[in-house]
Amino acid sequence: MKFFQDTKGRWYPVERIKRILPPRQAEGAKPETSRVELDGDDTVEIYPYDLDRIQQGAFQIMPAAAGTYYLYAGDTRDEEVYRVAIIAWALCYDGQVRPVTIDGVNDNFIGNADTVLLPDGRVHVFEQEFANQSRWADWKFKQS
Repeated sequence: MKFFQDTKGRWYPVERIKRILPPRQAEGAKPETSRVELDGDDTVEIYPYDLDRIQQGAFQIMPAAAGTYYLYAGDTRDEEVYRVAIIAWALCYDGQVRPVTIDGVNDNFIGNADTVLLPDGRVHVFEQEFANQSRWADWKFKQS
């Protein structure tokens, strides 16, 4: 069971959420918060970080095909490209599908986890697709 924390440090199961309202500036508070309506007519406030973690959290997991990897490249074409196995796909509360590694969804939310190598050799980066890893590398290092 997945839990989230409100602005007062109390923990609740995600399954209790009925609705999350858009972020707002709470009166007298510095950071923006979002109001969360829970079953049982409870209402709590959460910080943006907690909202992101809830929305990007998985509620359904599907296995990934063997040979699916995240690709991590250095700053130059001469550096080694590292692969991290993607073991599953997560359908998240915000409607996005995210890769899952042994370290979690989006490789534990590493900021540069954006390049996926598929078993057939194609490489996906955001909304772009490359026929193979070499063409992806040509594009990547032309950008820098």
